[in-house]
Amino acid sequence: MEPTNGPEGMNLRGSLEWLFSADKDVCTEPWEADRPHGVPLAASGALAEASGELQLFSKDRSEVRALELWPEGASFADNADLLLDEELLSDFKAVPLVKRQLRIKHQERLFEQLHNQELMVAAKFSMRCVPAERPQQVVAFAGKTAKLGNMLPTHWLLRVYFEEKDRAKVEQAFEQLGYRISASKELPAAEDVMEQLLAHQHSLGRFSFFAQLNADESEVTDGKSLDEDLREWRQSYEE
Repeated sequence: MEPTNGPEGMNLRGSLEWLFSADKDVCTEPWEADRPHGVPLAASGALAEASGELQLFSKDRSEVRALELWPEGASFADNADLLLDEELLSDFKAVPLVKRQLRIKHQERLFEQLHNQELMVAAKFSMRCVPAERPQQVVAFAGKTAKLGNMLPTHWLLRVYFEEKDRAKVEQAFEQLGYRISASKELPAAEDVMEQLLAHQHSLGRFSFFAQLNADESEVTDGKSLDEDLREWRQSYEE
């Protein structure tokens, strides 16, 4: 694993380790560097044999408990204990989200159209895009190389996540994108690990767009490039 250059994407423990390590280029454990905010330790396969979870406070929250999985040899600044303050930790708590779902047709520039980070931040919403039907596997050939993957779906399920207080802004934002979500049924969002992750990200003012292209969901950071990749993939198995 390459050395971590900063705490972006780490959970609280990983961030603290990066901040107060004697060597800033030291690698954190893979499960800490890769595990995002809100995903519990037990969800990591790398910690399947770990004996306990990270706990900062006793049950009555009156005193700081030892960090069961804190790495040995870590150095601390004189005021490091301030970062274990309960008020600071409240910023890492999940916020309750609601979700709405739309069934949309795949088109050539779908992700370029949907991915508007400025609009997501302004209206305070996140999105997930998953195939509406069970994907069909296909083999694509490039010279003597064969690659197995999923055919592009004809339709997607677009799930939109936001706090109830931001409902009007989100509905207006999707009108700008050409979609009417006001008629969609609104449900609480706490169904799976990904929705729990989004709830923690929203508490930190982070808004994301994820798409399920194969077995896993990946964050969309460049909608135009993703559209181009999907177009090339479709051509590879249709030729």
